[in-house]
Amino acid sequence: GLQSCLDKLHCYCLKWKLSISIKKSKVMVFNKSNHLLKGTLLTYNGLALDVVKEYCYLGFVITPNGKFKANFQNLKLKATKALFSLRKGISYNGNFSVKVALDLFDHLIVPILTYGCEIWGNEVNDKSNFLNDVSFSFYRYLLGVSKHAPQTGIIGELGRYPIKIVIVKRMLKYWHSLVISDDILLRSAYLSARCHSKWFEFIQNILGTYSESNIWSAVCNINATVKIIQNNLRKHYQVSWYSELHNDNRTHGMGNKLRMYREFKTKFGLENYLMDIKNINCRKLVTKLRISDHHLQIELGRRSKPRIPPDSRFCKFCVTSVEDEFHYLMKCPKYSSDREVLFSAMKVYYPIFDSLNEREKFLYILSSDDTLSLMKYIRNTMFPPAAKGTDINKSVLCNV
Repeated sequence: GLQSCLDKLHCYCLKWKLSISIKKSKVMVFNKSNHLLKGTLLTYNGLALDVVKEYCYLGFVITPNGKFKANFQNLKLKATKALFSLRKGISYNGNFSVKVALDLFDHLIVPILTYGCEIWGNEVNDKSNFLNDVSFSFYRYLLGVSKHAPQTGIIGELGRYPIKIVIVKRMLKYWHSLVISDDILLRSAYLSARCHSKWFEFIQNILGTYSESNIWSAVCNINATVKIIQNNLRKHYQVSWYSELHNDNRTHGMGNKLRMYREFKTKFGLENYLMDIKNINCRKLVTKLRISDHHLQIELGRRSKPRIPPDSRFCKFCVTSVEDEFHYLMKCPKYSSDREVLFSAMKVYYPIFDSLNEREKFLYILSSDDTLSLMKYIRNTMFPPAAKGTDINKSVLCNV
C-alpha cells in the first residue's frame, strides 16, 4: 500500500542521493467527517510522519473533507492584512481619490481574495461570503460610513459589481483550457469527473443562463462568450440592486431606510461628488445623509431599544415634527439662516430653483453637482463651531 510506496521512494532517494524533509512531509486521511483519524501510522526511513487535519499547499488550504471553508478563512485573513496596509497608506493622505483607491483595491486585494478561484468559485454564496466581508469593510472605510449603513446604498454610491463576476470569468477561462488541453491525463480526468461534478454543473448553468450561444460555440470563441456573459451578469446585478432598493419588505417590517435615497438615485454608478470632494471627513457628511447613516431622529429611533415608531421620532427643536431628511433640509426653523445660504448656492447652479416645489427642491439638492454647498450646510448645522471665533472651515468639524 502507501507504506510500500514510501519505502520505495526512500530507496530511490538513497540511490540518487536525494533527501526529503520529514518536517514538511505530512499525512492526511480524507474523510467526510473532516476529523483527524487516529491510528494512522506511516513512516519514512523509520521516522513517523505527522498526521494532520489541515495542510497548506502553494497557498491553498486542504482539509480531509475536501471542502473549502478553511481555505476561505485563510484567504480572508491574508486579504485583511493586505487591506490594513492599503488603508494605512491611504490614511497618510486625507485627500485621496476614491477612484484611485478602488483601483488599488482591485489590483492589490482582489487577486488575494480570488486566489485559486478557478477551483472553488462555485462554492461561494452570492450574498453572505468572505468576499463581501472584506470588500464591504473597505467600502465602508472609503465612504466613512458606519456598520448601520445599508449595503444597497453603499453599492449604489460606488457603483461596484460583486467580485463573483471576476471569479466567473476566470472559471470560464479555466474550463476552456481543460476542454482544449492536449494533456491526456488532464483531459481524461476532466471527462470522467464532469458527469457528477458540481463545478461543471455550475459552468453549464452560467453558459446556459447568461450566454447567447451553446456550450460548443463557447469553446470556439471563448473571449467573445466571456465578454457577453460578463455584460449580462452586470445587467442582471443592476436589476437585482434596483429591485432590492425598492423592496419594502426586506427588513422584517422595519421599513426600507433607503426610501428617500431611491427617489433621486436613478442610475447605477460611481457618484461624481465622491471624486469632487477629496477630503474624506467632509465627503462622508454628504454620503451619510444620502444613504441614511446619519444622526437624525428618523435613524436613531430605528436603532434604539425598544424601537421608536417612525411617526414618533420627533425633532428635538420642533417637538411635533418628525426629524427626517426632508424636515432637516427643508423645514426645521433652527437651520433657517444656513438654509438660505444653501438655497442661494443652488440658484447659481439652477436658476429656476425657486420655481420648484419643496419636494423637488429637496431631491435636487441631494442629486445636484453642487455637493460642496450641501456639505457646508451639513457641517454647519450638525457640527457648529464650539465657540465664537472657531474656524468652521477646519476639517475637524467634518469628523463624525
